[in-house]
Order: sequence, then structure tokens, then C-alpha cells
Amino acid sequence: MINRNDAYEKFNNTLDRMNAVIDDLQAGKGTAGKFLKDPSLYNNANDTIANVKKLTEDINAGKGTLGKLTKDEELARKLDTTITKLSQLTTELEAGQGTAGRLIKDESLYNNANQMLVESRDLVKSIRENPKKYLSIKMHIF
Repeated sequence: MINRNDAYEKFNNTLDRMNAVIDDLQAGKGTAGKFLKDPSLYNNANDTIANVKKLTEDINAGKGTLGKLTKDEELARKLDTTITKLSQLTTELEAGQGTAGRLIKDESLYNNANQMLVESRDLVKSIRENPKKYLSIKMHIF
């Protein structure tokens, strides 16, 4: 059981803490205090709310890319078709279908292409080192 003096003391301490919080608010301390006392913070919040309101109005009116996405049925269908095609293409690539899919999945095709590039590089190097071996000029007059 709580005696009267303990209850009074707890109530009094609570009032003291509440008064300290109110004093801090009035002094502009803490986030809430700054919001109450700093007009620039209030004005920035108010401007942000106005901008969000304008943005949602534009979206609802079908303006801008996002507005068109939400209002233009044809654009939504095109976007859906594009996403479906990309998904199908990705599935085919992962399955190794088509030239690009085989290049991604088939190591021998990659190795052959890589070998061909190495040999081509060696041929170009050899031509640069000894062009007479590979190039000849013949002239015929009549």
C-alpha cells in the first residue's frame, strides 16, 4: 500500500519533470522545441508539405512520367509488354538459347572466340613486324 506522503512525492516529482519539459520546449530545446520556436523549420516543413501536395496533384492529373504511368493505359500496357519481353529474354539467356545465350552458357564457344582473338592479335603483330611477308605489290603495265 502506498502512503499519502509517497504518493504526494511521486506526483510532485512528476509535475517537476513536466515543468522541465515545458521549460525546454519554451526555450527551443530539442526537436519539438526547435519546431515550436524556429520559424525556418516550420516554414521548411510547410513548404515541403505544399510541394508534396503539388506533386500528388500533378500525379493525379496525369502530368509527368509518374502521372502518365498512373493514368495512361497505353503507356502502362507498353511498359508491361516491355517488362514481359525482358523477362522472357532473360529466361532464354539463362537457358543458353540463341547466340547470346550460347555465348554466356557454352564455355567452348567462349574459348573458341577467345582463341580466335588471340590468333588475330598475333597475326596483326606479325604483319606489323614483317609486312613484306604478307603484302606484295605487283604492277602491270599494259
